[in-house]
Amino acid sequence: MPTFAYPTAMELLEIGPVYVQQQIQNRVGFQIMPIVETDAPIVSWTQKDSYFGLQQLRGLNTSPHSVARTGSNRYSIEPGVYGEFTTIDETELTRRASTNSNAPIPIADLVVESQEQLIGRELDRIEYIIWTLLTTGTFSVAVPNTGTAATGTLHTDTFTLQTATKAVDWDTAGSATPLADFRTVNLLGSAKGVNFGLGTAYMNQTTANKLLSVTNTADLGGRRTVGGGTINS
Repeated sequence: MPTFAYPTAMELLEIGPVYVQQQIQNRVGFQIMPIVETDAPIVSWTQKDSYFGLQQLRGLNTSPHSVARTGSNRYSIEPGVYGEFTTIDETELTRRASTNSNAPIPIADLVVESQEQLIGRELDRIEYIIWTLLTTGTFSVAVPNTGTAATGTLHTDTFTLQTATKAVDWDTAGSATPLADFRTVNLLGSAKGVNFGLGTAYMNQTTANKLLSVTNTADLGGRRTVGGGTINS
């Protein structure tokens, strides 16, 4: 009866987080929505309302004014339950790296490779949900029709997104106004408790190609310069 040498569950638990960090460090989706782990059947959180109003003048020898506490809203969601496995087949299990027939058959590389594949699929799923949510305001994941489990959408949610509409479609290179569109978007943070920071915009390559093709001299096309020229902001 052959014996096999493979990592223990504890070793895999130690390896897993290292691989995860390597994989997510260059993924923008996880920078916007970082992973926070918790063991709970229901995930709940509190969202405080934005602060409004200006401090009132008190004057000497008078009492300060009372201010109502900022309100908040409580939310909860049932997490989606995901899981997969891979199979190391008999051909792989019966390989031998040693001429000693009594030596354990090492399959650590196969186990770790399977772990990396499954973690990679997990991170891809999470990132897909992140970008779907950010771009559409909703995500929906259905159980595949494998014949062994119930099918249909089981993990879904929808959130209200604040949107802005471009003045002219960026396909129209001669009259599109992407810079003016971005300025309009930046105004949407006012009174919303939102900080756009440096104003980073994320787009796919198709949208970026349209942006870079704009020739409107009253907008982006007028900010271009030839080699050696002065760059205007």
